[in-house]
Amino acid sequence: MARDRARSAHPLRTQLILAGVGLVLGVVALPALIFAVGNTVIGTYAGGAHRLGSFYGNLFADLAGGSVIAWTLVIGPYVLLLLLRLLFSGRAAADEDADDEPEPVRERVRKEPKVS
Repeated sequence: MARDRARSAHPLRTQLILAGVGLVLGVVALPALIFAVGNTVIGTYAGGAHRLGSFYGNLFADLAGGSVIAWTLVIGPYVLLLLLRLLFSGRAAADEDADDEPEPVRERVRKEPKVS
């Protein structure tokens, strides 16, 4: 019984870890990267603000306002991790199924010498 509970807790723990990593990437890393690349390529952000803090302030204001773009930015890395997990779990399941099937037995064919 304890073993069943441990097995069911493992996927939940994995999912929580993926959610945490995805949300940290979406809230911290991705906006900072977008800000840095935007400042380098396009120039000064929104009305002359050179600070990352003003970018985060606008991001969180957009999140509170229900902006689809802001929510896509924050949730995007988590969704990408889920899609990658789904892709590789399907491949792993296919590999396991292929390993379960026994190889066909080949019969040895006896070659008779030709007699003329």
